[in-house]
Amino acid sequence: GLGVHSKEREGQVTEFELESYDKQHIVSLDLTKYSDSFITSYIWKRLSIGIDMK
Repeated sequence: GLGVHSKEREGQVTEFELESYDKQHIVSLDLTKYSDSFITSYIWKRLSIGIDMK
């Protein structure tokens, strides 16, 4: 399974980290580099295949 962690700076979520529970696969998204719509669709696509939000 995968977990999703968010990192905040000054009250804004700046990065999402997708991490497998076995710690072998980590994908980080720096939210300052992508549009909100990209992030939203990315996260929802991952959720649709069964990621648990942490």
